[in-house]
Amino acid sequence: MTFAADKTLLADRGNLLQLTRKHRELLERWDWYDFTVLWYEMKFTLLESGARRVLPHLMRLFFMSPVKLIKKTMWALPNRREYKKYHYHRAPDESYRQRGHAG
Repeated sequence: MTFAADKTLLADRGNLLQLTRKHRELLERWDWYDFTVLWYEMKFTLLESGARRVLPHLMRLFFMSPVKLIKKTMWALPNRREYKKYHYHRAPDESYRQRGHAG
């Protein structure tokens, strides 16, 4: 991963939401579209603001579909560990937050 202007958290959010909208028909066929959009909102709220502001998103996802929330969480946990490992080993002298990103 590079740390260019097009790799900011805001750009990443926009790219993921655009990709989700592109595949909306497929996600709606499997009944995952609304859940996926809320999941991304929760993910970026966590990365931008920390864990305190994630609870309302988690509650909405839980009441929408507890089974999907458990599945998605189980799929996402290994990715989170890899994401952290990559960024912490990439620049040990400078944190990801100091580069202008929340994390």
